[in-house]
Amino acid sequence: SLPSATVVLKKTRLEEVCVRRECLFSQRGMSLGAGGTLCVTLILAVALSCTHAQSPLETPCGKHFRVMTHASPPFINVDAGLCINQKCPPEAFGTDGGLSYRFVMNDLGPQLSRMCGEAGLDPTIEFSWYLAPSDKSSAQGAINTVCNGDFGSNERPLLINNTWCPSGYETNGTTPNPYLYYGPSDKGTCQTIGDASCKSNGPDMVIGAVHILVERLALLQFSSPYMSVQQTIVKRPDQGKSIMDNFFNIFQAFDGMLWLAIIIECIAAWIMLLFVEAGANEDIMDGTDSLYDTFYWVFSTLLGGADKAPITVGGKIIFCAHTFFSVVIAATYTGGVAAFLTQQASVPVVTGFSSLQGGAFSVVVRGPSWDSAAIPPDYLGNYAGGNSGPSILPSMQFKYLQVVMRASSATSFTIFTTQRLESRRRDSSPLFPDTDTDPCKIEGAIYGAYDMVMCGKNGPDFPDTMIFDTPSVVYELNLRKNRTGSCKLVTVGKEFSPTGFGIGFPFSSTLHVPFSLAILNQTSSGKIENYVDEYRISQNDNQCVWSQADGGLAMTIKEMSGLFILTAIGLLCACTHAALERRGGF
Repeated sequence: SLPSATVVLKKTRLEEVCVRRECLFSQRGMSLGAGGTLCVTLILAVALSCTHAQSPLETPCGKHFRVMTHASPPFINVDAGLCINQKCPPEAFGTDGGLSYRFVMNDLGPQLSRMCGEAGLDPTIEFSWYLAPSDKSSAQGAINTVCNGDFGSNERPLLINNTWCPSGYETNGTTPNPYLYYGPSDKGTCQTIGDASCKSNGPDMVIGAVHILVERLALLQFSSPYMSVQQTIVKRPDQGKSIMDNFFNIFQAFDGMLWLAIIIECIAAWIMLLFVEAGANEDIMDGTDSLYDTFYWVFSTLLGGADKAPITVGGKIIFCAHTFFSVVIAATYTGGVAAFLTQQASVPVVTGFSSLQGGAFSVVVRGPSWDSAAIPPDYLGNYAGGNSGPSILPSMQFKYLQVVMRASSATSFTIFTTQRLESRRRDSSPLFPDTDTDPCKIEGAIYGAYDMVMCGKNGPDFPDTMIFDTPSVVYELNLRKNRTGSCKLVTVGKEFSPTGFGIGFPFSSTLHVPFSLAILNQTSSGKIENYVDEYRISQNDNQCVWSQADGGLAMTIKEMSGLFILTAIGLLCACTHAALERRGGF
């Protein structure tokens, strides 16, 4: 515990920071209520920690912290291959360990050291970083490890029905709780898992792309958020039609057999009029010229502009029959092409989160598989498939969909689940798209969420969309755009479900108080905004944003291009013939 004069850092000082932070939240579009609640929570935490004899306020001064994290670019960039026995040395993070790693090591740690120095305590603060033993990219797995107080238990279900963590409470009775958290170790000690000098068996905190959620607040103590994030939807860009498809678009109101029947009727009328009228009708040109002149008569009648009148009885009968046929076909085609082009322009597409709520479009998130036909099912929604398994931990996005469905019985999502966001080759090596590598063509690839959506054009067993954190999505899509030269995935709709990234501590710890004060100090000076600008991960930096193909509900010149092309060809032929005729060529 700290001397009473410094109470980590003085309640009055904390109140002043909270007032400034309240204004900062409101300026960034966050509700004043959320900021006010945060401040009250922090003040009460300090007050309770200082007055409760059994729970003195812990100090980070002179301590060594074991940090549980997870690979999640651009927040944690770590080469898991360089980690030994789950511990990741500085070289595993390279020159760019990610936004969260750099914020902790370059800004938060030094701020805590200054606070300790000002309080007259040891300013040394050490951090060592660890990954989970199996799924190294799961935030929930990292959280579970801290909750369970055991480095090897990230996939073990949380005990006591997810209502409390073994690391946070002493068990009833006389049997010691081996998972109870006793605080951080002293500096220079606790260098590996199982080190006898460690004060606690489990990690001291979890840092990464860790959302502060209501359900997690009952399991861990969280610092104030160091970054606000929202969710966004990713989908394949709408595919416009090819040039040839657009050329034939105006003919697609009738199928091929009907067009063939129309052509046969015109040829029959042409031959019969040529036989009956050519020798008797003075309006028909003589000789071989009668061939195309009679054909022109038949064709112009089909279009409603006959330039001749028959004089024989047989010709009149043929003409009346062909005219009736032409009127019916023209009227039918006029109505058919209007309905066809209108329906084509109004094909539903994903425009935002509301497009997913009826289940017409599918979404992939990281999470477990389940049997949606079971009674009762383990989870809500229509499970459509994926490459996950029942033991995969649910992600924040998976839980969000469940919350939305529980809130409204009219909402049902069609859900695919996957083990991870990134794709892997058959040998489990990473699979990255670039100009020479198309993940959709790699045999035996295990697709992550991004490539499951991107490769959806290959069949119905792929999702239409995915949901994930906006900064991570922008980072990934921009990276893919720079590697491949095109946007094969785009974001769509408004962002939703705002949350914050925070640092989680065992529930019995009070370290979230000094860490929150340090976070508030650093974020109020614009450190996170600087990192966001550096990594270019705001929505304004997104290079791949959806725009509705072919004009949306309005028909465009592309869809009617066949009409213009045929008209242009006719006019060109007429001009060419006229020029040659003037020169005596015809």
